Amino acid sequence: MVAIRPLLSIVTAVVFVACANGTADDEEAKTRFSRCDPKAGSIHKFMVETLDGQNTSMARYAGNVLVLINVATFCKYTEQYRDFNPLLERYGSQNTYITAFPCNQFHLQEPGNNSEILNGVQYVRPGNGFKPDPRLHIYGKLDVNGRDAHPMYKFLKNACPPTGDLLGELKYFYWDQARTSDIVWNFEKFIIDRQGRPRYRFHPGAWSKGKFVEQYLVQVLAESAERANPSLTAQQATFSNFVQQNQDNLQANASDVKTNTTSPGGLPAAAPQPPASRK
Repeated sequence: MVAIRPLLSIVTAVVFVACANGTADDEEAKTRFSRCDPKAGSIHKFMVETLDGQNTSMARYAGNVLVLINVATFCKYTEQYRDFNPLLERYGSQNTYITAFPCNQFHLQEPGNNSEILNGVQYVRPGNGFKPDPRLHIYGKLDVNGRDAHPMYKFLKNACPPTGDLLGELKYFYWDQARTSDIVWNFEKFIIDRQGRPRYRFHPGAWSKGKFVEQYLVQVLAESAERANPSLTAQQATFSNFVQQNQDNLQANASDVKTNTTSPGGLPAAAPQPPASRK
């Protein structure tokens, strides 16, 4: 162990410097973002892999707002993990989640396998016993660029313009078929609205301890369900009319309609249904 610690420090320092060189790190980068095409579709149709190898649908986040991020352990931007928990403490009660997707395509800065990801975050970077907030969901490793890019990331890159015209130095990239729409480095971010639609894309440097992204997150959170999705389904419209027409009855029978809307995993359960009519 004595011999391993200095070696780990050297490796960490090397990849840290490489991360700094891999993408622009100037004042301009701190404000780079783009607006996505809200008509592009929803990420809820995609399946992703958990750290324990299970496949799950992104549809589990329907009705919630996401900050979706590609992450890596050995990177300068890994310190942004420290800002994730406070952000979720401020907005988690408004159905906000951070979904993190480890990727090893940028100077091989996420070399561990899925079973090692959480230990790396807890003990290496950011380290010091870091524990993710329950609403910070870290998934299995995937590719964000190239021929083998995950379909969800292909969709996101098509829906959201790149945040600049400079991709970076190719010697730090580990994928084929580089495109101008590619993710530029670890910790690019997307804000996803309650319908699963990508709304904003952010350069890794556009963070400022979360404050830069937060101002756009607040805007998306403030949208009502109807404004975010004007084309309500007939079932949703019927239910909304029912609630409006029977509000007095619902208040008088509040005990009949109170429903536990939180599942054991912290995600909303099925929406409460109207109370059965009484004869």
